[in-house]
Amino acid sequence: VFLRHGTVRGSLQPPYDGPFRVIERGDKTFVIDIYGKNSRVSIDRLKPAFILTDDKNLLQKGPPNEPFDERTAVLILPSDKTEETMRTRSGRRVRFHNRFQAGK
Repeated sequence: VFLRHGTVRGSLQPPYDGPFRVIERGDKTFVIDIYGKNSRVSIDRLKPAFILTDDKNLLQKGPPNEPFDERTAVLILPSDKTEETMRTRSGRRVRFHNRFQAGK
């Protein structure tokens, strides 16, 4: 589980700590292992954490140490689009009316 802080935090600080292991479950409180100490915490301050065991094993092993083979490399070519669509910073597509376009 993740444990929510009760204090006001800065904009780049996460509101939850964890994940922590649950030792005992009650109706309104859980006993969780926080850095080696057992603490009883209200369920109002907890958030469930779902951790996949397969992903944990992949992170510990790291990428395979295979040599790079140039024959299997994929070359991505630019598309044949002559007219590139313009986008705003938020990702919206910008379209102008044809009568406002120069040379069209």
